[in-house]
Amino acid sequence: NPRSKGSQLCYSNPKLIRQVAQMARDYFDGKGELPEGWKALGDYFAIVPDDNLNLCNCDACQALLAPGATRKTKFFSSGEMSDYWFSFVNAVAREVRRTHPDKFIATLAYWAYARPPAFAIEPNVSIAPCLHTCYYPVHPEMRENDLRLYREWQEKTKAPMFLWVYYHHPMEPALIEKWKCFPHVMVHE
Repeated sequence: NPRSKGSQLCYSNPKLIRQVAQMARDYFDGKGELPEGWKALGDYFAIVPDDNLNLCNCDACQALLAPGATRKTKFFSSGEMSDYWFSFVNAVAREVRRTHPDKFIATLAYWAYARPPAFAIEPNVSIAPCLHTCYYPVHPEMRENDLRLYREWQEKTKAPMFLWVYYHHPMEPALIEKWKCFPHVMVHE
């Protein structure tokens, strides 16, 4: 899309929706390898946007993003682009369900699309909320926010749900920035 600000695709584009749905159908039908960077396993075909806010500038995408301006929170996990992202996920899922009703489109509930959208989720969408468990001992408010969004997703979807759980701090920044840290300890309650 020539109006895009950066690396993200135009997630409101019907041609993209059809193309991704066809890739999922081809995977479920066993028709060859997935293109590089795409992931699928068993009954699940995964779609996740790039990890940035360089979103499409077209009028349709901006209209889907507009309601999210009020859904930003002080936490990393918010909902500012939930309606935008899950509109695309739902559209792909609807297309795939026509030919493969027992298969799932899998996606994360992460960062700016961590909270559920304002509309229903298709029954063949499998969500994996991203929870920041490594911060819970020192940030109880983050734990409460994560548990709230997890409960919201439990109410929003009946499809199988998985969790993406972060255990990587402080080790990840220490490795990247080349400083020594004491390994993170996760005690049981």
